[in-house]
Amino acid sequence: MASRSVPPRAPGAWPLLGHAPTLMRRPLDFMRSLADLGDVVRVQLGLLNAYVVTHPELVHQMLVTDAREYSRGLAHSRSRTHFGNGLVFSDGEIHRLRRRMIQPEFRHASLARHTSVMKSAVADVTATWRHGKPLEMTDEMAALALETVTRSLFTDLTEDSARAIQRSVPILMRGGIQRVVAPLWTARLPLPVNRRFRRALSDVGVVVDNVISASRSGRDNCGDLLSTLLHARGEDGRTLSDQEIQDEIVAFYMAGVETSSSALAWLFYEIGRNPGMEDRLHSELDSVLDGRTPEYGDLPRLEYLGRIVSEVLREYSIWFQMRRTRRPVRLGSVGLPAGAQMIYSPYLLHHDPRWFPEPDRFDPDRWLPERVHHIPRYAFMPFGAGSHTCIGGNFAVVEYMTDLAVICSQWRLRPAPGHAVHKEIHATVHPGRLVMIPERRHR
Repeated sequence: MASRSVPPRAPGAWPLLGHAPTLMRRPLDFMRSLADLGDVVRVQLGLLNAYVVTHPELVHQMLVTDAREYSRGLAHSRSRTHFGNGLVFSDGEIHRLRRRMIQPEFRHASLARHTSVMKSAVADVTATWRHGKPLEMTDEMAALALETVTRSLFTDLTEDSARAIQRSVPILMRGGIQRVVAPLWTARLPLPVNRRFRRALSDVGVVVDNVISASRSGRDNCGDLLSTLLHARGEDGRTLSDQEIQDEIVAFYMAGVETSSSALAWLFYEIGRNPGMEDRLHSELDSVLDGRTPEYGDLPRLEYLGRIVSEVLREYSIWFQMRRTRRPVRLGSVGLPAGAQMIYSPYLLHHDPRWFPEPDRFDPDRWLPERVHHIPRYAFMPFGAGSHTCIGGNFAVVEYMTDLAVICSQWRLRPAPGHAVHKEIHATVHPGRLVMIPERRHR
């Protein structure tokens, strides 16, 4: 790593605005350019100085080795203002205790149970597909991800409640991103977008309150995440309040729908535009599954499918995460003051040619056992690292593999001719309009 005590400043800052215009216009190119400047690079977000960590060893130091020296950054504190103190947004002791309470729902036994929920969601979403009729895959995968999260949270939800959730969650996701980026005072303006956001949050709250009330009055929801939240006890024996449960459910929707819908859409795009990859995948599915739908125990045997998932998680990852120094720290050779805003980018790490040669080439075989050991451990971190590693990371991988195994066993999906796909910057690198043609597959 470079030996430097004062971090270099990224070029191209505007007066007063800093690097914000560049981040808005071409954030991915800008992030990737910083690795050439140093292991820690100073950028300006308006009048605010921030420090981008570009080397995996220093990211590991920040997130794991010296994790207690850092709190979650500006983005998470703003999210807590609007969405509460759920696990996805919380910090410190609250995060530690809440994670311990919820962890059982994401162990192997629970994941095996959720696999049947995932297969059911796939069956319902694909039931409307017709051979040769174009699909807008970003919408289809958003519907599939939303259906999967909803069924995993609630085993029994009325049709009206399900519609309220399906209507509200996309509004909350769009509004959540806007509220992280925009000044806090803009959320109080009497604008239609703010009214829709508040109404959506209220509608989800009403649904959750009703389900919690029914559960506390004796209805058995055993087998869903809500049941885990209702029965979870902290180290002092305390259970979660209704508001704390609502915060967790909103947080799971915010984390689970956006990232999963994006990853699934990219997965079908990459498979559809690579016939050789598709043929290898079909051959594996036919050999391992022999026409049946996958069980949880089948997934480790779908090795090529697993490598495709890993490559999508590398290629289209979260591009921006933040931390904040609690006190003066030393990160590698760089000294940083208390209160410094820190940025790390999985997208930057995943596209650094030092760790991933030809980073823009989609290559599932870079994850073959004989090749993967050359990749530094923290150069690949699609779900974060340390105590704030995404608790749903394993759930997400099981979801992606199950959805792909079921759909690709029955359908071929071809990108529609003449439709270019553009990257859009949400929490993840999201596909824009992605039109694909479904074709029934016959073994």
